[in-house]
Amino acid sequence: MEFKGEELRVGRSPIIDSAQFIQAVADNMKERLFTTTANRAQASVAANRKEAYNSLINQMAVLNPDNWDHDILDLEIMRLRALCDVLHSEPTEAHLGFTEYKASGGRNIPNKLRSLLMAVDTLSPSNADCERGFSTMNNIITEYRSKLTTKNAANLLFISSVGPPCRQWDPLPYVKTWLGKGRRAAHQRAAWLAGTQKRRATLAL
Repeated sequence: MEFKGEELRVGRSPIIDSAQFIQAVADNMKERLFTTTANRAQASVAANRKEAYNSLINQMAVLNPDNWDHDILDLEIMRLRALCDVLHSEPTEAHLGFTEYKASGGRNIPNKLRSLLMAVDTLSPSNADCERGFSTMNNIITEYRSKLTTKNAANLLFISSVGPPCRQWDPLPYVKTWLGKGRRAAHQRAAWLAGTQKRRATLAL
């Protein structure tokens, strides 16, 4: 067995069954990713959380083209509206968008459905994802960047959480668009304003 070109040698550690180890890791991840409540919760609380979790899965399954029939069923609309209530999305727009989405066979995503699909795609499947999100938010919102609006902070958090790595992102097209609209950096704008005020003062004399 090799790792990065280096031969791995068996030391004094006990030999681990690789198949059993991988299965144990998979079972562990499944327990973490699909936990519906704390281990020591009451049986009634656990049952309610599990029922809510299964309902959410069934509601999200409506958006999967593999689960569609030819006609739009009342059950689909009912689950779609329930999903909108859970994710605080506009049900009327989602209904219209879902109709167009299903008519296209799932190939074209209407704008009216994008907000709901984005909410579904950004659901955190585990507590670990939530912790990473809070950690990323703490890195974004600092005492030196306290003037960030909620919308800009949410956009930066979304990019950091689900966006591509920085090395794969090409900022040049966006910079060109930004400059093409006549925008400038803060220090350049401050220098331009100072120069304008100085010229006005000179003309006034």
